Amino acid sequence: MKIVNHETFLKMPPNTVYTEFEPCVFSDLRIKGETWNNDFCFQDVLNVKAEGSEEFIDVLENARKNGNSFQLDLDCEGRDGLFNEKQLYAVFEKQDITMLIDRLKECI
Repeated sequence: MKIVNHETFLKMPPNTVYTEFEPCVFSDLRIKGETWNNDFCFQDVLNVKAEGSEEFIDVLENARKNGNSFQLDLDCEGRDGLFNEKQLYAVFEKQDITMLIDRLKECI
């Protein structure tokens, strides 16, 4: 894993696995999409499959109240749009992704 600045991060290719980083604090796990000038697209790994915000709320409320299962949406990109040139990113390297995949396989 390595820590990179915003400028370096924007040059990284789509499918870069990362988390935003502030000294000693990591955010949600994300996958980088395309870079658009000084902006980029990304996908949250934990994203609920739903058609719109009303269904999103209903799905999560049913899960909370009734124990219903729900599907993740692993094909849902958004735009960062924050233009925070001071943001740091913790970027997963190939060996980190391989280790994560191996660990997740143990959970099956």
